[in-house]
Amino acid sequence: MKRYIAPTLFVGLAILFAVLLIPFAAEPEIYSIDNIEGAGHFKNPIALKQISQEKTADLMPLMQEFIGSSGTIVLNVRLNNVEDAQEDLEEYRRAAKQFDNMVINLDMSESEIDEFRRKNAENLKNLEELVNDSAAFEELNHLEIQYQDENNPGKMYSIAYEGEALRKKIAREFADYQNTTAALAASGEAVDIDSEQSEFSVEAFAEYMDEIEQIQEERLQRVSEIHIEFQEELTLEIDPSSGIYGDTINATGIYSRTGEISSGKPVTLYIDSSEYTVSSCNLTGEYKIPITIKKMYAGTHLAYTRIDDVFSPIIPFSVTGTDGVLTLNVSMSGNTLSSSGRLTTEARSVIGAPVTIYIKSSDNENNATVYTDSVGEYSYETEVEAGEYTIRSVFSDPVYPVNDCRSSDSIVSFAQSNLYLYIILFVITATGAGYLIVRRRNSREISEDPSPKETTIFDQTEEYIPSEPLTDISEEDKGITPVEVTAVQEYRSRYLSERTALTPAKAAQILGDGFTAAIQKYSAQECSPSETMREYAAKLDDTCRKQAIEFVILYEAIVYGTDPQDEDELLSAWDEAIQCMGDE
Repeated sequence: MKRYIAPTLFVGLAILFAVLLIPFAAEPEIYSIDNIEGAGHFKNPIALKQISQEKTADLMPLMQEFIGSSGTIVLNVRLNNVEDAQEDLEEYRRAAKQFDNMVINLDMSESEIDEFRRKNAENLKNLEELVNDSAAFEELNHLEIQYQDENNPGKMYSIAYEGEALRKKIAREFADYQNTTAALAASGEAVDIDSEQSEFSVEAFAEYMDEIEQIQEERLQRVSEIHIEFQEELTLEIDPSSGIYGDTINATGIYSRTGEISSGKPVTLYIDSSEYTVSSCNLTGEYKIPITIKKMYAGTHLAYTRIDDVFSPIIPFSVTGTDGVLTLNVSMSGNTLSSSGRLTTEARSVIGAPVTIYIKSSDNENNATVYTDSVGEYSYETEVEAGEYTIRSVFSDPVYPVNDCRSSDSIVSFAQSNLYLYIILFVITATGAGYLIVRRRNSREISEDPSPKETTIFDQTEEYIPSEPLTDISEEDKGITPVEVTAVQEYRSRYLSERTALTPAKAAQILGDGFTAAIQKYSAQECSPSETMREYAAKLDDTCRKQAIEFVILYEAIVYGTDPQDEDELLSAWDEAIQCMGDE
């Protein structure tokens, strides 16, 4: 058993170091400028700054073109090139989404990146509304000419209403565009992007706003000169006059005219010049239309109702923004990363809202947008490679009266499959175990196959074992005869010839058998298999007991592996003990 300790220890250490080194061999962390971001805990701030500056330099031309492209949209709007403006808007939408992914490579802090993304989304919304509302305003201009030719004062009056609502809405869009453009320009200036084109787009928008106000002022003047005999009147009240996400406010009014009012007269409610819903009057001309605040931006909105060619006054109401709460739960199953959470505000579920999930590793960042369900929950799954990932979810949509919010970061690690490690360990263990089993079997076959001569010697030795106790043996009969000494010495010869092929313990047992046979001859007592070697030695008298004990100590150390011993020293002790018993 002693002989197996060193190989077993070696195999165990080899397996341990293999397990510890394999992850590093699979993904080496080489400390260089190219892969500095993945070099463990050792970071070189100068190198990181260099990488950031290089990436920023590569993206500067793209960012310059992107920030300036909004001016083209505004210019086409001002020139009434609606189709060109829509094409430019679609291109800007694709570029905005692309830049949301690329902005992480700019030399900007995390808060600056989040601010850029938020303002980018707001700017895109402003441009979309501008294109749509400018097209609607241009359509009103064409309808006004048509109604003038038809000499239809009622229609002219409705055009004036529509135009005034659009003018107020575009004025609000202009104010928002000024703010978002200034914020984007500031982000660009931080990385040396020229803001001249941004300033040009704001100037173009301001000139377009002046043109709209002039057109609308002239339109209202023409309407005021038209004398219309109104026999009907349509009122409108908004109660309450403000609310937050999830609240329901009511648009109520009365439609009256001379004569009988037919039940079910359709009433159309417009909010921000867009049709919101259609309801109907009762027999007394009253109507009530609930307005549930969902996708309405925070701020002031304009509402009016219309029945045929009759319009109510334009009534403002306000929507107050509230703080959002966004949760995130992340789990791993194999190489599948699952993210889920919920978006709420004032303990109310935000329904149908876009939530962007950012998945960032050491060298890149990906994102995906999902939408909340009927209870405000969202979920997303994707396959990832081995590595460490930082996941966060972000809500930012100015269409909702819910302030931007983000979840806390969640960090997960996905290691490579350990299957190949198990295979390697199994092969090493199986090989080592197989070698030890074969070696042990061969040793056992050698020890269990004595030569005929050895068998004869053992039998001869057994023939001289007396059955009577030592006290019944005369002093003349004590000791080992020369013939018996020769028989015992055969164990010595066998030990010398076989010890190189056997383990130290097996070889020592040959000397032990010879030692036992000698004691039986010397003491004329039988040695029981249940007795220990020390008990065998105790059968001797004081003359040879000391030499026998010295041999037994060395014998036990080798057989039981308590202490490594020199095999020649064992043989020398055996010779002294046998010689002592033979001299007697």
